[in-house]
Amino acid sequence: MRRRDFLGAAALAPTMVRAQEFEEYRRQQQAGMEASGESFEAYKERVRAAFDDYRRQHEAAFRAFQDRVQSVWQRPEFTDRHKWVEYRDGVSVQRVVDFQGNQIRLKLPAGSEAGRARAELTDLLLEDEQTAFQRDPVSRQVEESVDGLPVDVERGSPGKEKILGGLFSRPRPERADAVRKAASLLEGASEGREPVKDEQGGDAWATTLTIPMPEGTALEQALDYRPRARELASEWDIGESLILAVAHTESTFNPRARSHIPAYGLMQIVPESAGRDASAELFGEPRVLAPSYLYEAGKNLRIGAIYLHILYHRYLASIRDRESRLYCAIAAYNTGAGNVARVFTGNTSVEAAAAALENRPAGEVYHALVEGLPHAETREYLPRVVRRLKAYRNS
Repeated sequence: MRRRDFLGAAALAPTMVRAQEFEEYRRQQQAGMEASGESFEAYKERVRAAFDDYRRQHEAAFRAFQDRVQSVWQRPEFTDRHKWVEYRDGVSVQRVVDFQGNQIRLKLPAGSEAGRARAELTDLLLEDEQTAFQRDPVSRQVEESVDGLPVDVERGSPGKEKILGGLFSRPRPERADAVRKAASLLEGASEGREPVKDEQGGDAWATTLTIPMPEGTALEQALDYRPRARELASEWDIGESLILAVAHTESTFNPRARSHIPAYGLMQIVPESAGRDASAELFGEPRVLAPSYLYEAGKNLRIGAIYLHILYHRYLASIRDRESRLYCAIAAYNTGAGNVARVFTGNTSVEAAAAALENRPAGEVYHALVEGLPHAETREYLPRVVRRLKAYRNS
């Protein structure tokens, strides 16, 4: 295993310069706050309260949408890390892109006119980041609510990149391409039905179509993001293959991913942890990253890359063996540096963990993490990222 391949060129001098510039900026910010009469502790409390409010706004928006969907669907599905779910025509039409399961599921009112399935699938294939955001009631409600937060908010402008662009052979598919692709995909569909409620609350049925996507769709999606990952790898002194491996594991390259926490997008950015730390690095102070910012795929990848940089080059910098530090950084992306340190020392001190890791082979560190991390999700996460990292490095 070649360590250089994991992290790219080890441009440690630029990394040190960036860290020094950031620390100087922080000192200036703290001095400015003190001059304005706000203590640093009061500032931190204001930031913490803003992120708490962000989370509450998301929870309220999701509950309202969930109640609406459950009034019709007895077995509803919602967007998560690996699925993108949309409801159309009120909530009578359900469209699911299961990136991990490599299939699309369409659910339409029973008795829908001939051609409805193809029209819905064609529309889905042509949907871009901007349209998907406009059709997302939860994210739009959260976007409106962050106006009143007592900290700076960064917004984005989701663009015209197709969510399912990896299904097409050319970068800018036209409607005719989508019509042909929809017809081709529907040839492999299987049909079923499931119970729903009609507008009056009575019993009804929905027709379900399960549509397999071509094998290797996730890898085709990865190709769309590789140029951006390459730029970020150079800018933030981490490996292109590491960025892709983390995105694959976090979301299966679902740019519309959203967890209940909430975590957003390709790199599953949690605004109050990775988003806070990475925005402080990028802008010089913690900022709230609105859904529109995190649903821009390029910006989402950037925040994830910056957070990996922070973990590897700052939080875990005292771990001298590069390969061991890499394994710790991957695990920390999922569970936090403190939980990683706890594996080796029983407490959250990274410095103590670094001392405990002196002279331990990297392979031993890897196995200690896989066996000792506190959550099964993280124990499984590390091997998945490492396996995919090797695959992207060699592709």
